[in-house]
Amino acid sequence: LTFEPQKVEGLKFTFGTEWFPTSGKTSANVKTAYKRNYLNTEGDIDMSVTGPVFNGSTVLMYNGWYGGYQLTYNGTTSALTNNNIACGYFGKDFTVHGALNNIADVVASVHHQINKSTEVAMSTNYNLQSGNVSIA
Repeated sequence: LTFEPQKVEGLKFTFGTEWFPTSGKTSANVKTAYKRNYLNTEGDIDMSVTGPVFNGSTVLMYNGWYGGYQLTYNGTTSALTNNNIACGYFGKDFTVHGALNNIADVVASVHHQINKSTEVAMSTNYNLQSGNVSIA
């Protein structure tokens, strides 16, 4: 079931339920979203037998620059299970991106479209806890 109020452009509410006959498990969720040219915000609460889980994210954009935050909070364990922040810039033929995931992984990437048939990209990941580095 989806509801989009006409008085607030870009706002959307979604309500859903699931039932799994083989296991007997059920769940329900409520989702909200608000989208504009410069802003995208989403949040949802998933209510299941194991307890509520809240997911939320927001991305802001302006003149090619963007920044965002994403989190997951488990109501049963009262713990923040995901905590991610990202920022970057996208131009006509390139993108630069950086992120910090769960205060453990630093991610950076660069993508460049040289021409219509050639693209080059590089991504690196550094784990702050173990010191492991990966480059792709």
